[in-house]
Amino acid sequence: MLLIFVLFYLKIFDENQI
Repeated sequence: MLLIFVLFYLKIFDENQI
């Protein structure tokens, strides 16, 4: 679903922020 996709995207973005 979309929620999982958003969570995954946020996780990748958060890891990239570091």
